[in-house]
Amino acid sequence: MRNTATISEKVSSLVLQQQERSRKLEDFLSMAVQRDEVKRETASLALQAWRTMRTSVNGTLLVPDAGIGPDGEVLLVWKKDEHHFELEILPEGPGELFYINHLSNDMWEKEYHIGDNFPDEVNSQLMPFLFYE
Repeated sequence: MRNTATISEKVSSLVLQQQERSRKLEDFLSMAVQRDEVKRETASLALQAWRTMRTSVNGTLLVPDAGIGPDGEVLLVWKKDEHHFELEILPEGPGELFYINHLSNDMWEKEYHIGDNFPDEVNSQLMPFLFYE
């Protein structure tokens, strides 16, 4: 019974950690808007895209790191081992998805219209960034 409790405790801890990171992501974007580094609409699109991605994999996607580019774009980044995945949310136009595997050099880019369902063919690239991976 102790093994189950230990696994349950680890899952609970990870969920709490991810909830905190999600709050920090929202705070980061809010502060960037207040500092005029990004438009409110672009920050909102970034959160919408993140939530769509998370929903597309049943809520198990880890919270990304985030940054603001010099032209007001929002960059959401996931890194784990050799895997690197990005979603860039531009102030004007569609978002851009990017993936590279640093061991195999497998790389691709894809346009993503935020608000659309997240592309099924991209979901498999998110596997390294899920809670249970």
